Amino acid sequence: MKKPYIQEKFYKFQQQKLFTTEQPIITETPLEVCINNVPHANLFQTPGKEKELAIGFCLSQGIVSDNINKSMIQGKFLEEINRLDLRLDPSLLITKKDQDNTLSLLAKNKIFSQKLPQREMTLAGKVPLSLLQGIEKSFKKKQALFSLTGATHAASVFTLHGEYLFCCEDIARDNALDKAVGHAFLTGIDLSDKILCLSSRTNYSLIIKALRAKFPIVASISAPTSMAVKISKAHNLTLIGFLRKQEMNIYTGIERITELHDNEIGIE
Repeated sequence: MKKPYIQEKFYKFQQQKLFTTEQPIITETPLEVCINNVPHANLFQTPGKEKELAIGFCLSQGIVSDNINKSMIQGKFLEEINRLDLRLDPSLLITKKDQDNTLSLLAKNKIFSQKLPQREMTLAGKVPLSLLQGIEKSFKKKQALFSLTGATHAASVFTLHGEYLFCCEDIARDNALDKAVGHAFLTGIDLSDKILCLSSRTNYSLIIKALRAKFPIVASISAPTSMAVKISKAHNLTLIGFLRKQEMNIYTGIERITELHDNEIGIE
């Protein structure tokens, strides 16, 4: 198995001095994803969790039906040729036409209104503000590859009680989330009552993936794009950006967050 990083020697200029040193450099490798021997995607990824990445990619891209379970899909990683073969009943594949129709809805600014589930505001889906404030520190501690290389994105999953479940890292932010979705699928973790924490900015593709995975809350330590906010608002997703211990921006779905009092919410 290829390592997710290598030791690399290089020249470093610091404090007016030039010297040689070495440090871990993140590994980047291609991965061809095939379904029933038919190529579907070529990804560049950090080695590790290839099966999770392939399955998560297919689920979050809407390539396979969300009615699938892990007994219906088999995966084999051929490391020597960087290929992941998935095998499943063809009836579980969503046709290219339906995928194209979904994308055309976005192009027409309909925000996937006919393709993604709405989220209901329920008491079980609410979290206290203090819990969110505590997640950011725990999230950063779990990014082992980033601590070594400074080169990865992360997607971590927490319960609504603030319990850390797992973290997936990759050079690509979409891959990190796909690995998390695939890991949850293979381990039987229901994401409909979980919090997704992201290290990267949130754009429309990450929000679409989060919605397909049925996350009710997405929190990032960075910023969202305008389309991410628009889609989140349209689909009742709670979207948080710039998550810090003492502050955060709540763009949509503030109804899910408790410990907020009416007299504390205003416009300066």
